[in-house]
Amino acid sequence: MNITYLDALTGTKKGPDQLREKRFLCSQLIMLALQGIPAIYVQSLLGTGNDYEGVKKTGRARSINRKQWDEETILNLLSTESGHKHIFSEYTRVINIRKQIKAFHPDCPQQILSCGDSFFALVRENRETGERVFCISNITSRYATLPNGVLPGRNGSLKDLLAGDQVLKESVPFEPYQSRWLC
Repeated sequence: MNITYLDALTGTKKGPDQLREKRFLCSQLIMLALQGIPAIYVQSLLGTGNDYEGVKKTGRARSINRKQWDEETILNLLSTESGHKHIFSEYTRVINIRKQIKAFHPDCPQQILSCGDSFFALVRENRETGERVFCISNITSRYATLPNGVLPGRNGSLKDLLAGDQVLKESVPFEPYQSRWLC
């Protein structure tokens, strides 16, 4: 792909909007929930866009997402309040949560769930420990509520590992492009 993921998710069919960062982070949380070992590009981790100067310099379209970074530039990029700092902070926060959850072991199975057109959902389960995590993302620019009864085998309230709060299974609200990891 001759584009960074962040720039690829700048808008929708309706054009650019103010949800680029949320849409991008939603895509990355879906990737982090999938079975296997996630591959994370430095441009994604830093929340950077296309490198048009790199394309001019090398004359190769592939250079658009292969910017070479030095430590000082990265530290400057992340030292100010910006989209870069927000994306990096959220990405690393979620990675640290993911590392603590045994259901995200690369060999633990996943099952895709049917939750309607507004959601991408799957469940990860560590069969040795019995730990299960429902990974659900609102993949729209609208507020949405998770349909009743779509989380198999769960009763009562669930903890959202990403938000750290309790949510009820019967009515789980989602902001646009919000992801929840429920257990």
